[in-house]
Amino acid sequence: MQNGIQAIIFDMDGVIADSEPLHFEAEKAILQQRGIEAPWDDWYKFTGLTDEKIFQYLVDNFTDGNYSAHELIEAKYEIFIDILHEKLQPIPGALEFIYWAREQYSKLALTTSSKVRIQQTIFEKFELVPYFDVIVTGDCITYSKPHPEPYLNTVQALELPAETCMVIEDSLSGIQSAKAAGCNVTGLTTSFPRQQLLEAGADAVIDEYASLYHE
Repeated sequence: MQNGIQAIIFDMDGVIADSEPLHFEAEKAILQQRGIEAPWDDWYKFTGLTDEKIFQYLVDNFTDGNYSAHELIEAKYEIFIDILHEKLQPIPGALEFIYWAREQYSKLALTTSSKVRIQQTIFEKFELVPYFDVIVTGDCITYSKPHPEPYLNTVQALELPAETCMVIEDSLSGIQSAKAAGCNVTGLTTSFPRQQLLEAGADAVIDEYASLYHE
């Protein structure tokens, strides 16, 4: 771990929670129920994007305009929260690293594109609420990742210089957002390969949390 780091900022989906496949399961279910054909083979490209961006793209390109993005998002959430309760698992090593980091660093924060009801569901399931000083969700921002606003807001709430904050991200848009906010960024290869994370701007890339204990 780099010297001078005072806070760790976590993304959530693909960093703490192994939820990206569950997002896909819920999204595919509600689209197939409505007979909407979508680019399933390219779905990984949506990783890190907000539901608003994903569903607006689908409405614009794969429907006749008979559904709104808002309607599809609400339908997804009804399914998704049930799936989270039933199937969600943490990313291997994530919870143990959070427990350790709580003792090692001044502050911990979360910056996620997910809405607060999803964040709360995941944090309650994993009993993480007491470990975090700052939580920024998709409801709290005007501009989503890769815009720097999500991480700028987090850093401001932490009351620390951006360069003293290390972000752990799995998505290209998340890395770009954190770097634009002035943070150090470690990419986690749960969603994209190492080279793509480095090309997005990650300062370091890890395959598992165990690597962070030895840096």
